[in-house]
Amino acid sequence: MDPFFEPGSYDILRKNCNSFTDCALFLLLGERLQEEFREVDRLGLSADKLGLIRLLTMCDYTPNPLAQDFDTDLVLQVIGRRHLPEAVNSPAGMLVAEGRLVAESN
Repeated sequence: MDPFFEPGSYDILRKNCNSFTDCALFLLLGERLQEEFREVDRLGLSADKLGLIRLLTMCDYTPNPLAQDFDTDLVLQVIGRRHLPEAVNSPAGMLVAEGRLVAESN
């Protein structure tokens, strides 16, 4: 994921820990970050488009130009094309599969 998350490209609204976690979960486990976390990011971006973020931060927020065109969904498409089936057999993938089996048996 290095090409997508380069040093200095963090932006609290456009490219943050939620976007990284969403991509990492998808790469490692084939799953997305919970919807409520992704929705918070979408609300923040919408508020920024209306100028509310700059108003609320007293003009302290400035978008990072290195994150301006970042799109989590496009990154997930690229990751999906590169995603190897062997990842399911990784330790993390096996733990998730094991957790699903336990949950389904209860």
